Amino acid sequence: MRTHGKFFVAVCIVVSSCAKERTTETVDETKALKASITANQPQWNVAMTFVHPGITWNASDLAFMKSHRTTAPWKASYDLFAASSTASLTYTMQGPFAVVGREPNVNLSAYQNDMAAVLHQSIMWYMTNNATYANKAKQILLAWAGTHNTWSGSTSALAASDYGVQGVTGAEILRPTSGGLTAANVTVIENYFRNECTFIR
Repeated sequence: MRTHGKFFVAVCIVVSSCAKERTTETVDETKALKASITANQPQWNVAMTFVHPGITWNASDLAFMKSHRTTAPWKASYDLFAASSTASLTYTMQGPFAVVGREPNVNLSAYQNDMAAVLHQSIMWYMTNNATYANKAKQILLAWAGTHNTWSGSTSALAASDYGVQGVTGAEILRPTSGGLTAANVTVIENYFRNECTFIR
C-alpha cells in the first residue's frame, strides 16, 4: 500500500508539473497571438484622402476600359454598350419630375432611365472624348437636380439607391475629366444628392 501510495503521489506531482508548464505555454501563446492581432489589425482611425474619380471606378479602372475597348474580348461588350439607347446621342430625357415614387410607382421609369443615361453618357464621354455625351449627361443631371424634390411610396429608398447612385457615379466621372461641370454645377448636383437622395449615403 505504501508503494502504491508513493507511486500515486509521484504521478500527481508529474501531472501537476506538466499542467503548470502547459498553462504557462498557453498563456504565452495567447499573449503572442493577441500581440500579433493588435499589430496587424487595420488602422481604422487613419485619415484617408478621397481621390476623384473614386465611386465604382477609379482613374486606372476607367483608363483600362478605354484602352481595351477595341480589343477582344472587351470590344464585343463595349459595342453592345455603345449601341444601347441610354448610351446613344439620340437619347431623349424622359424627365424631370418633382415627384418620384416606388410602390406605387410615380415617374419611376423616367427617373430610372434618365439616371442610367447620365452614367452611360458619362462613360461614353470618357471613352470617345466627344463632349456631346458629357453635355447630355450634364443636362439631365441639372434638370433633375433643379426639379426633383419629393419621394413617395413605401420603397422609395430603393429607387434612390438603385437608380440615383448611377447619377452620382456619372457625375463622378464628369467632374475630374473636364466633362463640362462648372463649380456652380457641382454645387447644385451635390446639394441635390445630399438633400434629396439621402438614402444613397
